[in-house]
Amino acid sequence: MIVNAQASLVSRLTLQFLVLLAALAALACAAGASAQEKVSFATNWKAQAGHGGFYQALVDGTYTKYGLSVEIQQGGPQVNGRQLLAAGKIDFLMAGKLPHPVERVKNDVPIVVVASLYAATIEARVSTARTRPETVRKFVAASMLGWETYLYGNNLAANEVIKKANPDMTDEELAASVALMKKLRGGQ
Repeated sequence: MIVNAQASLVSRLTLQFLVLLAALAALACAAGASAQEKVSFATNWKAQAGHGGFYQALVDGTYTKYGLSVEIQQGGPQVNGRQLLAAGKIDFLMAGKLPHPVERVKNDVPIVVVASLYAATIEARVSTARTRPETVRKFVAASMLGWETYLYGNNLAANEVIKKANPDMTDEELAASVALMKKLRGGQ
């Protein structure tokens, strides 16, 4: 009788432990899902190789590894990314180099350059840079890793997303643009 009572107690404790373990696992999954901070990013034109590193970081999970859930909005002729950024509709904008940042300072527009690459800058609202500096850091760092992989790793998935977003883009145009960026960067 004592052996059966002990076995029954062990079974109940084991069951309770397994239920507790399952509950903790569910909480951990929920916490992980909510830990992904939503970030919106707009490019300066239709999807192309010049945006490849951002698409790469999206498709290969780099943004996710940095705790970000990034939505990329492509620009185009009817999209004013600067107005979207200034109005707080997007968190980051791929924009051109000078004189735009200088003009914004002169006109007291609350936008700041947070990174510079190739012929573009990544801009954010000053309030974003001040109140969410870790988000800015993670977005820039993940984007740079995306660029490294896009240029020197396997960029096929990113190119497929680019072509889906911009059906006018061809494999030949993407390959030529990547080759040019590598050449300008000084590497093969």
